[in-house]
Amino acid sequence: LVLPRYRRLVRSNLSRALGKSEAETNRLASAHFRALGANLLCAARFMGADEETVRRHTDMVSLEILLDAHARGRGVVLAISHIGNWELFAQAAFYARGIPFGTVFQKVHNRGINELIDRKRRRLGVKTFDRSRELAAAAQFLKDGGVLGVLVDQHAGDSGVWTPLFGSLASTSPLAASLATRTGAAVVPVDIATSGFARWKIQVRPEVRVDSSDPDALTAAINRALEKQICESPPDWFWVHNRWK
Repeated sequence: LVLPRYRRLVRSNLSRALGKSEAETNRLASAHFRALGANLLCAARFMGADEETVRRHTDMVSLEILLDAHARGRGVVLAISHIGNWELFAQAAFYARGIPFGTVFQKVHNRGINELIDRKRRRLGVKTFDRSRELAAAAQFLKDGGVLGVLVDQHAGDSGVWTPLFGSLASTSPLAASLATRTGAAVVPVDIATSGFARWKIQVRPEVRVDSSDPDALTAAINRALEKQICESPPDWFWVHNRWK
């Protein structure tokens, strides 16, 4: 009610992507703001949560897909997005003890917040790679058999690949696909959806494969996988982001 500009953006994005009626679009918009508020508040709580707490509030689905991909020894790119309580992506490492996890991050403007998030990641044993200056190290991490989380759902500006997302072109980061084709790593999407009160489902999706070594084709396939995730739990995705600017 107090964010009319974002309310209009959410309704516009939902209408563009899902093509629902006006009434259904408004219902989904309201559900999205409720889910977003809940997930952001819970993210602050989970940032320092221990393994017992995380396991009590989450269910891991199809972990064997990730384990099978990792067992091939060529690294795994986790295609992650701003869906559900995404703070839990770091804690998902609790479910795969013994596997090295890392993530590529982009610094935020607030230095204190940036250091806090980075410190929490490292406390969980997740290795962090600065997108602006440590991509070579991230690639080596994959070559050494690591599992690397890379965000795939943000507007990428002039450096992005214009790739369809729900039937409209969206500037999409090619980073996940580029790292995978460069290192031979598998690409495995993972999403988090609200499954009940203070409860979330962490779901590993089938590996993304394309009959091409072209990272642009792989980027397009990653977007198709993202569409399926969003359609299963529309209120959980970050609709307040201007994805089709």
